[in-house]
Amino acid sequence: MNAPQPLSTAGQAALALARNRWPVFPCDHHLDLPGQRRCKVPLTLHGHKDATTDPILVETWWRQYPDALIGVPTGARIGAWVLDPDLDPDKRLDGLEDLARLQGQFGLLPLTVEAKTPRGGRHFYFRWDAAQSITNRSGQLPASINVRGEGGYVIVAPSKREDGAGYTWTNPPELFTPVEAPYWLLKLIGTRAERTPPSSGVQTMPEVSDRLLRLGEVKKLVGLSTSTIERQYRKGAFPKPVKVTHWTNGWRASEIEAWIASRKHVA
Repeated sequence: MNAPQPLSTAGQAALALARNRWPVFPCDHHLDLPGQRRCKVPLTLHGHKDATTDPILVETWWRQYPDALIGVPTGARIGAWVLDPDLDPDKRLDGLEDLARLQGQFGLLPLTVEAKTPRGGRHFYFRWDAAQSITNRSGQLPASINVRGEGGYVIVAPSKREDGAGYTWTNPPELFTPVEAPYWLLKLIGTRAERTPPSSGVQTMPEVSDRLLRLGEVKKLVGLSTSTIERQYRKGAFPKPVKVTHWTNGWRASEIEAWIASRKHVA
């Protein structure tokens, strides 16, 4: 009697997620064809509604589709919704740059479960709250930033498309927990949160004390040149910049204010 073939890497990962109570379902890993969408299309009859934690069914699916992408329903079933800034050069969409602009205006996103997508976009997982009624509507967010909530799904790591491009965890769910989304983000999406006053310590859109400052703003505030700022923070004598994307940096306003205050005290 022949021993069963080992389960594929994707299948093993799908089983691991299911054991951790994240329901999964298989999606097509083939790239789209002209006029035919294939990539990320569910391979089950009812799509994300078929997602399960049943290990027997999960293994059956990935033995049938060993290279299938791992789909996970967003919303109540995993206890998280997903912010999805996308990169699509063909449509001239740059979700990371748009998100960096929003963070510069309203404040940084908190550290949470995060993944990188094949095109270089990101998935930020935020704690689910049924009272917020988050679906797949993006509200006032730019067209480059999608939302996946109740009724939606995302593909998770270590899924790979047929061209080898894959999803990777930046902050994996084994080490991080989805946190509450900032109030300004919920308000832009247009959830019920905008009708509820923010709790203590949560910033509203008009009043953000710790927003992200760009280099030009910092130079005006501190009266130093770019090269001087760089020398100072490398020596530990100036706040270090925060990386927002792989090409965008900024400084927390609170740290710059504290630095300015300390210089006045010395003077």
